Amino acid sequence: MKNTLAVVVLCLPLAASAQIEKGRSFLSGSFNFSESGSKNKNLNVDAKTFQLNTSVSYAYLFAHRRAVGVTPSFQLQKYNVYGDNHVRKFGVGPFVRRYFSVNEKLLFHLDAGMNAIFGQSWIVNGGDKSPKTTGTDLNFYFAPGASYFVTEKIALVATLERIEYASSKTKDSEWRTWNFDANFGLSSITFGAAFYF
Repeated sequence: MKNTLAVVVLCLPLAASAQIEKGRSFLSGSFNFSESGSKNKNLNVDAKTFQLNTSVSYAYLFAHRRAVGVTPSFQLQKYNVYGDNHVRKFGVGPFVRRYFSVNEKLLFHLDAGMNAIFGQSWIVNGGDKSPKTTGTDLNFYFAPGASYFVTEKIALVATLERIEYASSKTKDSEWRTWNFDANFGLSSITFGAAFYF
């Protein structure tokens, strides 16, 4: 009896199949935190950098293996260069996803979307706070990936680095910057999970 129960438990993930049908939704997200620093007593330098990034995606399957969704995001950064520099960014952007089936559990997908990111930055030096500088970033991207369903509701997700075009404009400034990036390779894979309901 114990052996039979163990076999059933071990085979449950093998029985899972991808349920990518019209009318379902999914949630996924990411979280990143980093902190670094450098110190030099001779130069009287004690610099630290703190960064927090988080985002959550919600999508609705409007057709078989086709989804549309939205990703709100938040970024907080603080670093020491000629004072305490603060950066705060909020973003939101729509995306569409198309799934391509390999078998019942493994599907490839391609995302296309954009992000609008609204930011503020300011410096605190010796108790004095500079006026806030505001700016807007627009990112357009294509991102391939794969989803592996371990149960009917939970999928492990791997995403490759995306092809991206980004444009940035600071308010009350003539400066506008842009960049195009396409970088693919095994070293640029990120992993996560998604919950389908």
